[in-house]
Amino acid sequence: MTNSTVKDSVKAVTTALTTHSATPQLDAELLVAHVLEQDRGWLVAHPDHALTPTQLLRVNDLLGKRQSGIPLAYLTGVKEFYGRPFIVTPDVLIPRPDSESIIETAIKVLKKNLQPKILEIGTGSGCLAITLAAELPAATVVATDVSAAAIAVAQQNATALGVANRVTFRVQDLLKGEVGHYDLLVANLPYVPTHWLTDENKKQFHLVNEPHVALHGGDDGMDVFTPFFKQFAAHPTSDQLILEHGDEQSASVKKLIDRFLPHATCTVIHDLTGRERGWQIQL
Repeated sequence: MTNSTVKDSVKAVTTALTTHSATPQLDAELLVAHVLEQDRGWLVAHPDHALTPTQLLRVNDLLGKRQSGIPLAYLTGVKEFYGRPFIVTPDVLIPRPDSESIIETAIKVLKKNLQPKILEIGTGSGCLAITLAAELPAATVVATDVSAAAIAVAQQNATALGVANRVTFRVQDLLKGEVGHYDLLVANLPYVPTHWLTDENKKQFHLVNEPHVALHGGDDGMDVFTPFFKQFAAHPTSDQLILEHGDEQSASVKKLIDRFLPHATCTVIHDLTGRERGWQIQL
């Protein structure tokens, strides 16, 4: 690409991404804005601004990576979730709008609690734990993950978003060693079945470079859910539990709930498109 102005660069990148992205113009604007260290509004206001040769090379490099299937958020290093910017790296899953229904459900569950204590299992970037801390200013949150690298990213986000004093992060494998009791437990466990993790599917569903440990749920997607429920049933850490799961897994998760928590009251959680994407469980 040799186009030197903002307008021409955005147009050229948009064209180049037409067959590689469902949102080629948005991707193009965000890539060019990232290289120029500006926002999209600045691009609109400065369409004739000339990119330097170095900036053009950088745009071309990012364009090639985007065409190869690498998600936009890994190229820009940031993804918005619930109206806040989160730092993302290949050490963490990219926050997705689907998970915002988990936030809405949690807020409703805790609306009468003046100083809620929350535990999150599988925090990744910290988007759920940090958002809950930000939306519930009196809340304290403990957020865990099996990945130390993910915890490091989450800590950066907590500091950047001003809630580091109320969110404690630690490396932990599910509920092993957990001794606290909380007003709410939120869990976003790996749930992608093995057959979904082909190179073709990863590219189609924007999973390229996302951490395998945070995605892979075994043959049926339930490999991590089963030990989680077993641990929780042996030592319940909360009377309220919110779980996210994948498409078409609602029945599978419900079977585990019935097996390990037979007396629990359960409510389906729908995402923004109406799909069943989680369970609210009350003991």
